[in-house]
Amino acid sequence: MKDLSHAFQRIAASAGLKNVRFHDLRHTFASHLVIKGADLKTVQELLGHSSITMTMRYAHLAESHRAKAVRLLDTAFQTDTKTDTMKSSDEGASVSALSTARGVAQPG
Repeated sequence: MKDLSHAFQRIAASAGLKNVRFHDLRHTFASHLVIKGADLKTVQELLGHSSITMTMRYAHLAESHRAKAVRLLDTAFQTDTKTDTMKSSDEGASVSALSTARGVAQPG
């Protein structure tokens, strides 16, 4: 591994890259997997981590990716404008708009 790190340093220097380590590639690999939607368990296995805690150090996400994940729920419920009810696309169940009036948050 030491030879690989030295080779990487030489290549990085010849490319004009400063303050970059071979290990940074591993971090980038994990981060990009998570950003593209890979689950942490799979990333953990690919990196060979024994605990998910270590993987979470590598797999930090930008706020926009967290918001995107929450927006996935928007497709789970669709409002029927004729009956003013929400229909679950997963189960076909409907929820009365009355629940919204009582303070139950409506998706979207």
